[in-house]
Amino acid sequence: MQKVFITFLSILEALPGEFSNESEIPLGHLVTCQIQDMCRRTGINCSDIEQWNDYGWVFYAEIEGLQISCMLQASDNWLLIVDYDQSIFDRLFGKSKVRKQVTFVAEHIRELLARDNRFNTVRYFSNEQNFRKDLSQ
Repeated sequence: MQKVFITFLSILEALPGEFSNESEIPLGHLVTCQIQDMCRRTGINCSDIEQWNDYGWVFYAEIEGLQISCMLQASDNWLLIVDYDQSIFDRLFGKSKVRKQVTFVAEHIRELLARDNRFNTVRYFSNEQNFRKDLSQ
């Protein structure tokens, strides 16, 4: 499994009346919509956004036939986990392709967030160990 972590802050706010029931679609959904839209505008094919358990939102970016998950959850900062759940076949024969595509999607999103003035303090962690180490500091 290849995971990349991106943390950031956002100035986005849901506008009053923007959603029919704001308690059901909190701000995280709006942030996920903005990231998905930025990806689509730059030519990445993306799935619709789905609720991820009770704490996040996910869409899938399709790159060279791979469905790379982009899951956003709230913490002190927003946390975007870019991931691909590899099958046994992928682990044996396609690992370098998977790693390359996950990295491509994550770096692309990082660049989009860094260039957009609605997002700031964008940080990129190439693996879970680096992410966890940073949390402990």
